[in-house]
Amino acid sequence: MRRVYTLVVSAALATALAAQAQTQPESGELALQFARILPAVASTPGAGGSFFKTSLQLFNPYATPLAGKLVFHPFGTVGSNTDPSMDFNLTAGQSVSYDDVVVAMGQAGLGTLDVNVPNASAPPIIVARVFNDAGTSGTSGFTEEAVGPSESGSGSRVLKPNTTAYLVVPPDLTAFRFNIGIRTLAAGVSMSIFVQDAEGDAIFFTQKSYGQNMVFQQDGSALVGTPLPPGGSLRIQVQAGAAIVYGATADNTTQDPSLQYARVTP
Repeated sequence: MRRVYTLVVSAALATALAAQAQTQPESGELALQFARILPAVASTPGAGGSFFKTSLQLFNPYATPLAGKLVFHPFGTVGSNTDPSMDFNLTAGQSVSYDDVVVAMGQAGLGTLDVNVPNASAPPIIVARVFNDAGTSGTSGFTEEAVGPSESGSGSRVLKPNTTAYLVVPPDLTAFRFNIGIRTLAAGVSMSIFVQDAEGDAIFFTQKSYGQNMVFQQDGSALVGTPLPPGGSLRIQVQAGAAIVYGATADNTTQDPSLQYARVTP
């Protein structure tokens, strides 16, 4: 059975670092760095009889052993030093897999996952898949890309102050449902969201703020506070802190899910 224990998080780092690699020291041992983020992981029922899970593989491509921790921050709560974590130890060339990583950590529901290692620039290779488990009818899902918290510049999935990014609304909101997810970093985030119709005209505006190291996901129309226009877009501008913002779409008939990241525009 894999050992589950908590991380001791440096309060100074938690307040000082937003979009850079964040040191989270293990009690009495390695100083682990915040290397990669899986913004949303789940083991939870969904709409239309769906059940979403997250499988995970970690591979050590290096010639030396690699030790680290997975840290799970539950949905809708500010990340803290009491959040569940699970260690991994990989010899050179070794891989480990979890059919349902949330359950493997003794958890359930929706959350966000950090991969912490001694050197943030040398993480394991991460292969994550979010999927609807339809039992004997098989699965449908997508590969979720892990995000480096120090990403910056055009195309970055980490949105920082004075950056702009977009999500595109599905053209058919009857056949598909569309959720918006926000994963914050250590300083939390304050952001503006402009709703634009399919012609690019702004029709609504809202301001959102969230605490540190948390994930919040909600139906898109409910999150912004107005019905989303089919085929429209969301223009996101960050004023303070940093966050990863994504759009999660699911087919209302097959429950097949997909994900898009909001990326910094030039």
